[in-house]
Amino acid sequence: MQVAMTQMNIIWEDRKANLKKAERLVRKAREEGAQLVIFPEMAFTGFSMNLDKTAEEPVKKAEEQEHILITPSAIKILEWSGRYDIAVVAGYAAKREDKGINCLMAAEEGQIAGYYEKIHPFSYGEEGKYFLGGSRLCRCRLRNFLFSMFICYDLRFPEIFQAVSGDCSGILVVANWPRERIQHWKVLLQARAIENQCYVLGINRTGRGGGLEYQDSSLCFDPWGKPVQGRKILLHEGRAEDSLIIVNLEEELAQECRRKFPLKSDRRTELYRQLLKEQ
Repeated sequence: MQVAMTQMNIIWEDRKANLKKAERLVRKAREEGAQLVIFPEMAFTGFSMNLDKTAEEPVKKAEEQEHILITPSAIKILEWSGRYDIAVVAGYAAKREDKGINCLMAAEEGQIAGYYEKIHPFSYGEEGKYFLGGSRLCRCRLRNFLFSMFICYDLRFPEIFQAVSGDCSGILVVANWPRERIQHWKVLLQARAIENQCYVLGINRTGRGGGLEYQDSSLCFDPWGKPVQGRKILLHEGRAEDSLIIVNLEEELAQECRRKFPLKSDRRTELYRQLLKEQ
């Protein structure tokens, strides 16, 4: 499976401009043969706590899934997946109960394939003052490849990765992870791949926003924890430079890894639960 990880220079709190450049990246990813394109956390505004600028009112509900917040940005994600015949995963913010929700939508053929709300708001950055935390895990099949999805700070909590990785061949982590802690980003992504024996893809923004600097750091590790080398494609739009990293995923590799090194079979999940209760 050919996957395009974006490295997008998000324009601070400018949804219109970011939607325009995101669509260009979708088109380019499809032209380059990708079957899936992935964008960072809050891809259309940047990681801003200014809810008036970042969080959109939902405009409709998903049939039989009323917890899914479908905003105008989410509708764009769905439209792109149909128009360009490519699966799309992107983060956006929505409003609920006078607060924000940090959302992640997976779309294929114009339909919702998966939806996730960030479980762990980033208290260090005061996200918890403005955003509610989610309470559901997500598994979604994109082009017959089974993924789970998380957002940024979730990467520091390995329990939720173990909860989904039993039947997933890949886990996506979309982020706005700043340069000053980028070594943590790299090490934790690799650790999650090794621990869970599946592909782990980290999709990060670039540029500068909200007083923080970001760097090119979208990465993919295979189920053995080895870096997956990709093809880098640069796009230029004025002074802002965006790029794609295209990698190839092989679902059979996750199955082979788990067969040759059956780590999961040695986990003692019930014991871990009991030990936690005894604390």
